[in-house]
Amino acid sequence: AVILGGGPIPEGLVRRAITAGWPVVPSYGLTEMGSGVVALPAAEAAQHPGTVGRPLPGVQLRIADDGEIQLRGPMRFAGYLDDPDATAAALTADDWLRTGDLGRLDGDGRLTIEGRMDDLIVSGGENISPAEVEAALAAHPAIAEVAVIGVPDRTWGHVPVALVAVRPDVAAPSD
Repeated sequence: AVILGGGPIPEGLVRRAITAGWPVVPSYGLTEMGSGVVALPAAEAAQHPGTVGRPLPGVQLRIADDGEIQLRGPMRFAGYLDDPDATAAALTADDWLRTGDLGRLDGDGRLTIEGRMDDLIVSGGENISPAEVEAALAAHPAIAEVAVIGVPDRTWGHVPVALVAVRPDVAAPSD
């Protein structure tokens, strides 16, 4: 199987891999949890290409009020070596690991990664996820690649700006 992970996984990538006949397993994990903690069975990838799956056995997952993915389980790290302050900052008062990743759960408990908390663009008091804007723009047939960044703005604090590579074989809209 092809295990995909390391960040938000574009639905188009999952669809292309499945079309090519590859058994795709979208996944999510992090070092502090002993690597992989969430996976989507290859048999479900075609129906749910935007998710990374459900927690693996022994893993508990919740989404905090601010959208942060929080985890716990017996595989969770004991702490950062010689850094009790960083360890304390990484754990909630009720002992869940703060991942710094943003996500949401669907009705069947499948996790969708939406980006990183530290990547958020705060514009006029609103939180904007660059990964969410990138995914929406990447769905356009004229766009080959896209990256969204926050640029300082006197009025709004920051504003999102999209850096776009247009496909050479597709006419881009002029408006």
